[in-house]
Amino acid sequence: MGNTTCTKRVIPCFRVEPIIDAPTRESVESECKNYRVPWDGAHIQKPEKSEPCCFCWCFLCTCSCKTGNRYMRNKRRPSTIESENRLYLRESLNSDKVRKWMIDFESLINDEVGKLLFERFLQQEHSEENLKFWLEVERMKSTQDSTKRYILIQRIYREFIEPRASNEINVESWVRKAVQSKLKDPDADIFEPAQSQVYLLMYRQSWPRFLASGIFQNVRLYVKT
Repeated sequence: MGNTTCTKRVIPCFRVEPIIDAPTRESVESECKNYRVPWDGAHIQKPEKSEPCCFCWCFLCTCSCKTGNRYMRNKRRPSTIESENRLYLRESLNSDKVRKWMIDFESLINDEVGKLLFERFLQQEHSEENLKFWLEVERMKSTQDSTKRYILIQRIYREFIEPRASNEINVESWVRKAVQSKLKDPDADIFEPAQSQVYLLMYRQSWPRFLASGIFQNVRLYVKT
Protein backbone atom coordinates (compact mmCIF):
# COMPACT_ATOMS: atom_id res chain seq x y z
CA MET A 1 0.00 0.00 0.00
CA GLY A 2 1.22 3.50 -0.83
CA ASN A 3 1.65 6.28 1.64
CA THR A 4 -1.42 8.41 2.28
CA THR A 5 -0.99 12.12 2.90
CA CYS A 6 -3.70 13.88 4.86
CA THR A 7 -3.87 17.63 4.24
CA LYS A 8 -5.70 19.69 6.85
CA ARG A 9 -6.85 23.28 6.33
CA VAL A 10 -4.96 25.80 8.50
CA ILE A 11 -7.33 28.33 10.08
CA PRO A 12 -5.95 31.67 11.34
CA CYS A 13 -6.71 32.00 15.01
CA PHE A 14 -5.44 33.17 18.38
CA ARG A 15 -4.16 30.80 20.99
CA VAL A 16 -5.43 29.60 24.35
CA GLU A 17 -4.18 26.73 26.46
CA PRO A 18 -6.15 23.53 27.20
CA ILE A 19 -7.07 22.82 30.78
CA ILE A 20 -5.38 19.41 30.90
CA ASP A 21 -2.74 17.50 28.96
CA ALA A 22 -4.10 16.54 25.57
CA PRO A 23 -2.11 14.03 23.51
CA THR A 24 -4.80 13.76 20.84
CA ARG A 25 -6.66 16.35 18.80
CA GLU A 26 -10.07 15.15 20.01
CA SER A 27 -9.19 15.52 23.68
CA VAL A 28 -7.64 18.95 23.08
CA GLU A 29 -10.74 20.25 21.32
CA SER A 30 -13.07 18.83 24.01
CA GLU A 31 -11.23 20.72 26.74
CA CYS A 32 -10.83 24.04 24.92
CA LYS A 33 -14.42 25.23 24.88
CA ASN A 34 -13.93 28.39 26.96
CA TYR A 35 -12.08 31.22 25.27
CA ARG A 36 -11.98 35.00 25.27
CA VAL A 37 -11.98 37.77 22.71
CA PRO A 38 -8.46 38.66 21.45
CA TRP A 39 -8.10 41.91 23.39
CA ASP A 40 -9.07 40.41 26.76
CA GLY A 41 -5.97 40.29 28.96
CA ALA A 42 -7.27 37.49 31.15
CA HIS A 43 -6.35 33.96 30.11
CA ILE A 44 -7.24 30.45 31.15
CA GLN A 45 -4.84 28.97 33.68
CA LYS A 46 -1.81 27.53 31.87
CA PRO A 47 -0.71 24.03 32.87
CA GLU A 48 2.98 23.22 32.66
CA LYS A 49 2.85 20.32 30.19
CA SER A 50 -0.14 21.01 27.99
CA GLU A 51 -0.16 21.68 24.29
CA PRO A 52 -1.90 24.79 22.86
CA CYS A 53 -5.29 24.76 21.19
CA CYS A 54 -6.45 27.39 18.71
CA PHE A 55 -9.69 29.35 18.52
CA CYS A 56 -10.69 32.76 17.30
CA TRP A 57 -13.97 34.66 17.18
CA CYS A 58 -12.99 37.13 14.47
CA PHE A 59 -10.29 35.29 12.48
CA LEU A 60 -8.10 38.40 12.43
CA CYS A 61 -5.16 37.05 14.40
CA THR A 62 -2.61 34.54 13.19
CA CYS A 63 -0.93 31.49 14.60
CA SER A 64 0.30 28.08 13.53
CA CYS A 65 -2.23 25.31 13.95
CA LYS A 66 -1.64 21.62 13.99
CA THR A 67 1.45 20.46 12.13
CA GLY A 68 1.74 16.69 11.79
CA ASN A 69 0.65 15.21 15.13
CA ARG A 70 1.57 18.20 17.32
CA TYR A 71 0.27 21.70 17.93
CA MET A 72 3.13 24.11 17.24
CA ARG A 73 3.48 27.43 18.99
CA ASN A 74 3.52 30.46 16.77
CA LYS A 75 6.69 32.44 17.46
CA ARG A 76 5.88 35.23 14.99
CA ARG A 77 4.50 38.38 16.54
CA PRO A 78 1.27 39.74 15.04
CA SER A 79 1.97 42.18 12.25
CA THR A 80 1.18 45.87 12.57
CA ILE A 81 -1.84 45.42 10.29
CA GLU A 82 -3.25 42.60 12.45
CA SER A 83 -2.80 44.68 15.60
CA GLU A 84 -4.49 47.67 13.97
CA ASN A 85 -7.40 45.47 12.84
CA ARG A 86 -8.03 44.23 16.38
CA LEU A 87 -7.77 47.77 17.77
CA TYR A 88 -10.16 49.04 15.09
CA LEU A 89 -12.68 46.34 15.97
CA ARG A 90 -12.46 47.11 19.66
CA GLU A 91 -12.94 50.84 19.22
CA SER A 92 -15.72 50.55 16.61
CA LEU A 93 -18.02 48.08 18.36
CA ASN A 94 -20.96 49.30 20.43
CA SER A 95 -24.28 47.83 21.53
CA ASP A 96 -26.44 50.05 19.29
CA LYS A 97 -24.51 49.07 16.20
CA VAL A 98 -24.70 45.36 17.01
CA ARG A 99 -28.46 45.55 17.66
CA LYS A 100 -28.92 47.06 14.19
CA TRP A 101 -27.04 44.15 12.66
CA MET A 102 -29.54 41.80 14.28
CA ILE A 103 -32.61 43.41 12.69
CA ASP A 104 -31.32 44.97 9.47
CA PHE A 105 -29.12 43.03 7.06
CA GLU A 106 -28.14 46.09 5.05
CA SER A 107 -26.84 47.85 8.16
CA LEU A 108 -24.52 44.86 8.63
CA ILE A 109 -23.05 44.75 5.12
CA ASN A 110 -22.85 48.56 4.85
CA ASP A 111 -20.94 48.89 8.12
CA GLU A 112 -17.16 48.45 7.87
CA VAL A 113 -16.84 46.38 11.06
CA GLY A 114 -19.99 44.34 10.37
CA LYS A 115 -18.86 43.67 6.82
CA LEU A 116 -15.48 42.49 8.08
CA LEU A 117 -16.98 40.08 10.61
CA PHE A 118 -19.57 38.81 8.14
CA GLU A 119 -16.82 38.16 5.59
CA ARG A 120 -14.86 36.13 8.17
CA PHE A 121 -17.97 34.06 8.81
CA LEU A 122 -18.53 33.49 5.09
CA GLN A 123 -14.93 32.32 4.79
CA GLN A 124 -15.76 29.63 7.32
CA GLU A 125 -18.63 28.54 5.11
CA HIS A 126 -16.56 28.86 1.90
CA SER A 127 -19.04 31.33 0.42
CA GLU A 128 -17.20 34.65 0.73
CA GLU A 129 -17.46 35.10 -3.05
CA ASN A 130 -21.10 36.16 -2.61
CA LEU A 131 -20.22 39.19 -0.51
CA LYS A 132 -17.22 40.04 -2.68
CA PHE A 133 -19.38 39.98 -5.80
CA TRP A 134 -22.08 42.15 -4.24
CA LEU A 135 -19.52 44.72 -3.09
CA GLU A 136 -17.75 44.80 -6.44
CA VAL A 137 -21.03 45.41 -8.26
CA GLU A 138 -21.87 48.26 -5.87
CA ARG A 139 -18.45 49.73 -6.53
CA MET A 140 -18.99 49.45 -10.28
CA LYS A 141 -22.37 51.18 -10.07
CA SER A 142 -20.84 54.13 -8.23
CA THR A 143 -18.14 54.60 -10.90
CA GLN A 144 -18.99 57.58 -13.09
CA ASP A 145 -16.28 57.21 -15.72
CA SER A 146 -17.66 55.00 -18.51
CA THR A 147 -14.26 53.55 -19.45
CA LYS A 148 -13.45 52.55 -15.87
CA ARG A 149 -16.93 51.14 -15.46
CA TYR A 150 -16.53 49.02 -18.62
CA ILE A 151 -13.21 47.65 -17.31
CA LEU A 152 -14.81 46.81 -13.96
CA ILE A 153 -17.71 45.02 -15.67
CA GLN A 154 -15.35 42.84 -17.68
CA ARG A 155 -13.28 42.03 -14.59
CA ILE A 156 -16.35 41.19 -12.50
CA TYR A 157 -17.60 38.88 -15.23
CA ARG A 158 -14.28 37.04 -15.50
CA GLU A 159 -13.91 36.69 -11.73
CA PHE A 160 -17.47 35.83 -10.67
CA ILE A 161 -19.77 34.96 -13.59
CA GLU A 162 -17.69 33.18 -16.21
CA PRO A 163 -17.85 29.36 -15.97
CA ARG A 164 -15.02 28.02 -13.80
CA ALA A 165 -14.12 31.54 -12.68
CA SER A 166 -11.80 31.90 -9.69
CA ASN A 167 -14.69 33.12 -7.47
CA GLU A 168 -17.65 31.78 -9.42
CA ILE A 169 -20.98 32.54 -7.76
CA ASN A 170 -23.96 30.21 -7.83
CA VAL A 171 -26.65 31.78 -10.03
CA GLU A 172 -29.24 30.34 -12.36
CA SER A 173 -28.24 29.58 -15.96
CA TRP A 174 -30.61 32.18 -17.43
CA VAL A 175 -28.97 34.87 -15.31
CA ARG A 176 -25.53 33.88 -16.57
CA LYS A 177 -26.75 33.94 -20.18
CA ALA A 178 -28.38 37.34 -19.68
CA VAL A 179 -25.10 38.79 -18.47
CA GLN A 180 -23.17 37.23 -21.34
CA SER A 181 -25.57 38.69 -23.90
CA LYS A 182 -24.90 42.25 -22.66
CA LEU A 183 -21.11 42.07 -22.36
CA LYS A 184 -20.40 43.74 -25.70
CA ASP A 185 -22.47 46.80 -24.84
CA PRO A 186 -22.96 46.72 -21.06
CA ASP A 187 -24.70 49.22 -18.82
CA ALA A 188 -24.53 49.74 -15.04
CA ASP A 189 -27.45 47.33 -14.47
CA ILE A 190 -25.90 44.37 -16.28
CA PHE A 191 -25.43 42.38 -13.06
CA GLU A 192 -28.78 43.32 -11.50
CA PRO A 193 -30.40 39.82 -11.71
CA ALA A 194 -27.23 38.12 -10.45
CA GLN A 195 -26.79 40.64 -7.64
CA SER A 196 -30.42 40.17 -6.56
CA GLN A 197 -30.02 36.40 -6.37
CA VAL A 198 -26.79 36.68 -4.38
CA TYR A 199 -28.34 39.23 -2.02
CA LEU A 200 -31.32 36.97 -1.32
CA LEU A 201 -29.00 34.02 -0.72
CA MET A 202 -27.02 35.97 1.89
CA TYR A 203 -30.17 37.48 3.41
CA ARG A 204 -32.15 34.23 3.74
CA GLN A 205 -29.37 31.76 4.51
CA SER A 206 -26.03 33.29 5.49
CA TRP A 207 -27.27 36.15 7.68
CA PRO A 208 -29.37 33.95 10.06
CA ARG A 209 -26.45 31.53 10.43
CA PHE A 210 -24.10 34.44 11.09
CA LEU A 211 -26.34 35.71 13.91
CA ALA A 212 -26.28 32.23 15.47
CA SER A 213 -22.53 31.76 14.99
CA GLY A 214 -19.85 31.88 17.65
CA ILE A 215 -18.32 34.90 15.94
CA PHE A 216 -21.41 37.05 16.44
CA GLN A 217 -22.30 35.64 19.86
CA ASN A 218 -18.88 36.63 21.19
CA VAL A 219 -19.39 40.12 19.79
CA ARG A 220 -22.69 40.31 21.67
CA LEU A 221 -21.00 39.22 24.88
CA TYR A 222 -18.33 41.87 24.43
CA VAL A 223 -20.77 44.74 23.93
CA LYS A 224 -23.33 43.13 26.30
CA THR A 225 -26.42 43.53 24.11
